[in-house]
Amino acid sequence: PDQAKPPFSPRKLPWVLYLGIAMVGGSIIVGILLMIQDGKNEADVEEKESIKKPISDIAAIPSNTPTTTPTMMPFDRPTTIPSHFPSLFPSHTPSIVPSHIPSLLPSHVPSPLPSDSPTNGPSPSPSHVPSQSPTKKKTKPPVPLPAPPSQPVPLPNPFRPTKKITKEPTMQPTKQAPVSFYALGDMPYTSEEDAMFPVQVQGMAARSTNTDGKIHGGEFIVHVGDFISHKEEVMMEREEACPESRYQMVANVLKTGPVRTFMIPGDNDWNDCPSPDTAMKYWQDNFRHLDNHWKNTPADADFPEVTRHPSLDPNFAFRTRHVLSVGVFMVAGRINNQTEWDDRQNSNIDFLQENLDQHKQDISVVVVFGHTKYRENVKLFFDRLSEVAQANQGLHFMYLHGDGHVFEIGYNLGANNLLRVQVDKGGIAPPLHVTIHPDGDFPYDINRQLW
Repeated sequence: PDQAKPPFSPRKLPWVLYLGIAMVGGSIIVGILLMIQDGKNEADVEEKESIKKPISDIAAIPSNTPTTTPTMMPFDRPTTIPSHFPSLFPSHTPSIVPSHIPSLLPSHVPSPLPSDSPTNGPSPSPSHVPSQSPTKKKTKPPVPLPAPPSQPVPLPNPFRPTKKITKEPTMQPTKQAPVSFYALGDMPYTSEEDAMFPVQVQGMAARSTNTDGKIHGGEFIVHVGDFISHKEEVMMEREEACPESRYQMVANVLKTGPVRTFMIPGDNDWNDCPSPDTAMKYWQDNFRHLDNHWKNTPADADFPEVTRHPSLDPNFAFRTRHVLSVGVFMVAGRINNQTEWDDRQNSNIDFLQENLDQHKQDISVVVVFGHTKYRENVKLFFDRLSEVAQANQGLHFMYLHGDGHVFEIGYNLGANNLLRVQVDKGGIAPPLHVTIHPDGDFPYDINRQLW
């Protein structure tokens, strides 16, 4: 009978087969180990590259889905979908869709759409669309603008002192505004100058201050005398040397001026006329107290009180802030009576001294208006004028006159604080504009070119 086969036994496998199985299994294990090592190396490289990147590059792209907890610092750009919790700090740019819960601080830029709940504090800029819920604190209502006054309210003038003495001193002394005026003389002589004269008078203006602080116009005008020429060629045009119509014409033109005007006699208008007494009568009838023509007018509202000489009507004096102005009847020319001549010179200086004593504590400049320049037959007046100036070295003195027909200026009257100014005659130059400041070694601005 056939003998039965024994069951399979690994012991009976050839040894070569065992060797093959072992080699295949080892290769698989080595492959797996290599893959694990390669993955670890790649992760190390990525970690190293991410460390090298700047923080700004990493945080530049927001996540596509919201985070469950707020970030410690905001992104430069908003997330596509709002977070469930607000960030601790506001974003620099608004989110595309509003958050369900307001941020703790307002955003720098308003969101395009309103939040569901109001912010704890107001945003620096308003949102483009109103919020669905009001803010926790209502805004203050706008303050209505005051109604304009029915009449313009005058601004306080810092340069004008009060009319009454105050009980308490001011912290700083009141600043005195400069004094400005016009001066002209020896005008008009001829028929051509007769036509120019109204243009010059009406070309002067009341004082005003421009926006740049510069002073324009004057507070008063002084004509320092002479409007009659005794030259033969001029005399031939008139029936008489000093006709009354001449005085009337000049006075009427001066009355068209913008501000208070004073007139001083010249030798051509009085003592050089064929009949000085008649000439003085004409002068008195037309120019005596000429300045009262502007009294109580708007341009004259604040003009100071004018002092007159008791016997010499042409003389006047007044104080405008820091300037004392004194007009004197001072001419040269023909002497008709020596006693009257000398007495008038002394009376002029006495009148100056009286007003100086009255206002000395309130002034820094004295302006004396006369007609004549220095001549030998009026030496008495100029000697005494120089003495007055020398005795008051703390003051500036100016003697302003006509008679010479061309502009001159200088300290040549015997005192270092006495300035002499001679105006141009009106036929060759416009009136002189003088501004006097309250302080300075030379407090004068003298303008010869008004137009």
